Amino acid sequence: MTPQAALERGLTELALALPASTRDQLIAYVMLLAKWNRSYNLTAIRDPLAMVSQHLLDSLAVLPHLPLPPQAARLADVGTGAGLPGIPLALARPHWHVALIESNQKKAAFLRQAAIELGISNVEVHEGRAEAWYPDRLFNMVTSRAFAELAAFVAACRHLLASRDQASAPRGAPAVGAAPAHAAARGGAAPGALRAAGVSAAQVLAVVNQKGGVGKTTTSVNLAAALAQSGRRVLLVDLDPQGNATMGSGVDKRNAARTVYHVLLGLSELAAVRTRTERGGFDLVPANRELAGAEIELVELPARESRLKAALGRVLDEYDFVLIDCPPSLSLLTVNALTAAQRVLIPMQCEYYALEGLSDLVATIKRVRGHLNPQLEIAGLLRTMYDPRNTLSQQVSQQLEAHFGDKVYRTLVPRNVRLAEAPSYGVPAVLWDASSKGAQAYVALAGEIMDRA
Repeated sequence: MTPQAALERGLTELALALPASTRDQLIAYVMLLAKWNRSYNLTAIRDPLAMVSQHLLDSLAVLPHLPLPPQAARLADVGTGAGLPGIPLALARPHWHVALIESNQKKAAFLRQAAIELGISNVEVHEGRAEAWYPDRLFNMVTSRAFAELAAFVAACRHLLASRDQASAPRGAPAVGAAPAHAAARGGAAPGALRAAGVSAAQVLAVVNQKGGVGKTTTSVNLAAALAQSGRRVLLVDLDPQGNATMGSGVDKRNAARTVYHVLLGLSELAAVRTRTERGGFDLVPANRELAGAEIELVELPARESRLKAALGRVLDEYDFVLIDCPPSLSLLTVNALTAAQRVLIPMQCEYYALEGLSDLVATIKRVRGHLNPQLEIAGLLRTMYDPRNTLSQQVSQQLEAHFGDKVYRTLVPRNVRLAEAPSYGVPAVLWDASSKGAQAYVALAGEIMDRA
């Protein structure tokens, strides 16, 4: 299917009638974005067909839910990045005035060029942070896909709004309910009222590979810390009896009175077991060797495959991301993680045997999707311990990209001594040595995941 055909079909499904000239401009925007993406990291999704579905139509889907007149409205898109949803909205509503607010210099340059090349006369680009901008004229609505913490969104943007107007936080959802931002800001409505209707606040990622020593725990701990550094509310669940994610997060597994073992067996609520990591900035459900006996005990319990999912369901609204560090096996513990997760992150080394094991894991994911969790999908494959000097690493990496395409994260995690040292100090590497190449890789991975969320 071509991007043009995908756009036509999507607009029909959304019941949006746009002139042919506007549809041409939308496709031109996608192509311009794809061109810039070859040189700059503007969006995680680079394939034009995927951009239509996950960027254009995703942005346009909010139109019926924005309580604005088709004429003479003022809208600000905060943290617009590559112009989403601001540019599609500006093209679809040429009588609106749309302000694109972006603090990243590279992205702001793209926005200015896009406005020129696409001939969009109803946008203005403000390079800087929304908190520091006080425009001469205020806006009827402020929208953003950049905030995970909605209370922070309201606090950062309410000064941009005219009295009793609106804020909308799409968060990448296909349908959005808008709520009065002034009410949330002044305590009249809960910040949660700004969430998209029917959309869970949390993205649940299972970090899975049945092969040991591929960097699952290193990825889980450092990704949790990197997401927390970005202001996201993060819960890390250690589901490995070795308890390495627990120790690597700075929590002594030997002193943990209650662990994920007690959660799975129904002996404790997850909210009572979780603990705050001292330096990581995220919550942790710890594990220790007690968990090794859980599989035998779970066999006799009802709903044995979905016990973690039930426990997480009672706290999901408190988090933006939940990461589950899985054991190196396709066991009942891993099945619990796959049943609870929305998506699977697969760390793997670029080696021949890793490719063979990947087929078994993909088959397991398909079985879980078919019987226990229809929404489960692969979020991405993460290449770890990558050595660019190794010809085999390069060849396997190229095979992964050819077969899985956009499912392969652009981030490459190199072999790095700081990643190996950090667990002995009980501190994530992104905090232990933020300048190291390994730490920078996990910060980049967190950015990719937030872009795709």
